[in-house]
Amino acid sequence: MPFEKSEETKFDNETIIRDYVNGLSLIGVVEKHGISMSNAYNILCMAGVMRTPSEAQFKKYFHEKDWHKLTPIGKTQTRVISIPTRFFHMIGVDPSDDLVGKWHAVDKVLLLEVRKR
Repeated sequence: MPFEKSEETKFDNETIIRDYVNGLSLIGVVEKHGISMSNAYNILCMAGVMRTPSEAQFKKYFHEKDWHKLTPIGKTQTRVISIPTRFFHMIGVDPSDDLVGKWHAVDKVLLLEVRKR
């Protein structure tokens, strides 16, 4: 979401938003840009990019951008996959609905088909 820099705004909102979207934490944004926590929070909320605590917690398990840890269940080879809310929104599905999923395997790619129950 582009922001116009007004004369009274001394922050580079676009850079702040880009840094945050690219993985810099809220505290990291505050420290890097020398702004208050409330200013950083307001800029990110107005841009619609503020992560929920669960998304922020999930983000620390990323090893590379867009790669997620596949956690084993006990001593089995079964893995758990947690799907961030933003992916449901990207495909037009309300994550608060009662959902079902069906896996499809194509080469080394797993596709998850999701629909309302």
